[in-house]
Amino acid sequence: MTPTALSNALESNTRQAEQQLREAERALYAESEQQTRLEHLISSKLADIASLQLRIDPMRDLQTRQLFEQRERAHGALTQELENVEGLIARRLENLQAVRSNLDRLDSQSQDLLEQDPAVRQLSEQLDAALQAEQQAHASYDEIRDECASKLQGYNSNPLYRFLKANHYGTEQYRPRLFQRALDNYLARKVGFRVNYANEQILLTMQARNETLRQALGEAREQLQAQHQQQLDKARETVGMPALRVEEQGLSTLVSEGKAQARSLQAQLADFAQKRDPYLQQIRQGIADQLQARPLAELIVEAAKTPSPHDDVLVSDLQLLHARLGEIQQRLHSLQDQALGKRRLYDRAKALEYALRNDHFSDPRHEYQLSPPIEQVLADYMSGLLDQQAVEKRLDEGREYVAPRHRGNNTHSTGRSSGGSSSDGFRTSGSSGGGGFRTSSSSGGGGFRTTGSF
Repeated sequence: MTPTALSNALESNTRQAEQQLREAERALYAESEQQTRLEHLISSKLADIASLQLRIDPMRDLQTRQLFEQRERAHGALTQELENVEGLIARRLENLQAVRSNLDRLDSQSQDLLEQDPAVRQLSEQLDAALQAEQQAHASYDEIRDECASKLQGYNSNPLYRFLKANHYGTEQYRPRLFQRALDNYLARKVGFRVNYANEQILLTMQARNETLRQALGEAREQLQAQHQQQLDKARETVGMPALRVEEQGLSTLVSEGKAQARSLQAQLADFAQKRDPYLQQIRQGIADQLQARPLAELIVEAAKTPSPHDDVLVSDLQLLHARLGEIQQRLHSLQDQALGKRRLYDRAKALEYALRNDHFSDPRHEYQLSPPIEQVLADYMSGLLDQQAVEKRLDEGREYVAPRHRGNNTHSTGRSSGGSSSDGFRTSGSSGGGGFRTSSSSGGGGFRTTGSF
């Protein structure tokens, strides 16, 4: 799987989660709209019961009906605008993916073009060898670095050894005062200074050589990379990649702008679904004023006490309507939970897409061999079986360096990015030479040692 395919899979996963969120919010809006209309109908019928002494202002009732219509039109307009924007984003994404596929194809052509030049082919082989040598040497470098650091710490932890070393004991710079040489000789025998000093110098030499070799390998690789990149840039220019890169950047900008517009529209529609829009606020305030801020259930119970036969019919209708309202409210709770869950999944998908949109995972020099495939990895992530760090670990474990001349091919030689020990890389010295800090005392005689020895 190429970095482009990884990017496409992440974008597809986010779009799928977003679509599920939109569907949940549309269902929530429809149910909340039905709830509010039913509350308005119940309040209107309650006003017909004279004993409740609820007054209906005809103009206020007309205004409420107009607000319902305005709300429906505003929601419909936002929905249509969002559909248009999302359609435009989908078309631009399709074009962007086509451009990226063309870029991959042209990149393969540029690699093939380089392969036709024997000198460049030899340079590619040298670069492959340098990269693999550096990767394989990495583990040995870490081993020597850590071992030297650990053992050198033991030499610095002994105050007598530090004292003698600070006075340049055993070197040409040593300048003892009167009677000091005898005391220093005694201390030197006590801590086995000469042996330990020699061992410390071996460790320091190994440490310096370890860093030098690592730097040399890095510089050799960088020099070969610069030479190869120069040839590759020329080949890419020959097959027309720079112009396509400009087109890709333009489409990426348009997609980002479209997504920003869509997020703004989605936020407005979310207000409708969550009953936060200004139209509904006015409608509900009007119903509350009409009912004199008294609960519907209380008014219906009070209406049932009226002696009028006409009111009995209204009360029967109201009781049925109120039961329907209770059912709607139960469904609303369930739909609200569903919408909240879909929102969390969308945020989760978006967080992963943004986290993996970096130079490391989009590096064209690497591809991914995943088992299970990326679709299953993303499904496990969305279900909570994997977290973001686990997904990144899976990708890193399947991440393989692809030689320039093999990129885009299904069969190619690869090297694990994490590297490993190799006979061509750095070496540890095993147990030979440069041992840990030792005193002249016998084992357990009150002196100290570093852990293990070279």
